[in-house]
Amino acid sequence: MKDDTPLYDVLRDILADVNQWLQYGEAKNGIMITVNLALIVGIGTVVTAWENVPVPIVVTGIAISIGLLGGSMFSLASFFPKLQKHSGAPADRALEGGNLLFFGDIEKYAPRSYLEALAASLGAKVGTHRLHEDLASQIVTNSIIATKKFKLFAFALKVSAYAIFFPVVAGLSYWGSL
Repeated sequence: MKDDTPLYDVLRDILADVNQWLQYGEAKNGIMITVNLALIVGIGTVVTAWENVPVPIVVTGIAISIGLLGGSMFSLASFFPKLQKHSGAPADRALEGGNLLFFGDIEKYAPRSYLEALAASLGAKVGTHRLHEDLASQIVTNSIIATKKFKLFAFALKVSAYAIFFPVVAGLSYWGSL
């Protein structure tokens, strides 16, 4: 293993970076859920505290709340655990010209192909060390999970933005026509 120390160190550093991105994706989704639920509670408080609330305001509040709840559900889906290694990629799958440090590119590799590409970029040869293969497999798996979390966050953000935008525009159009 002494000859492969640089490869091991690089794999360990990349795994730490991917894990940081994974935590960042989790934090973003957690914040999305918190903000959406705070907005829902705020809307509910305003609507219930106001006497003789006009029906369009109630309908707009309900529409926004339902949309925000939908956005929160997509963010919540990012927290479902993944307990199995990625097995969907063919064993020889490789990405030409991909960034070996970016999780969005790493997730497109099969673990063995990723290990070979990384070793080639370092001018090292891939040995038969199981630890290297396990680290590469964990890096690819965590990259897939991180990418999924960021995609779910982006979709939840769009759903939440539309949930606020369209009912507000409809409400303003209604009030403008009176």
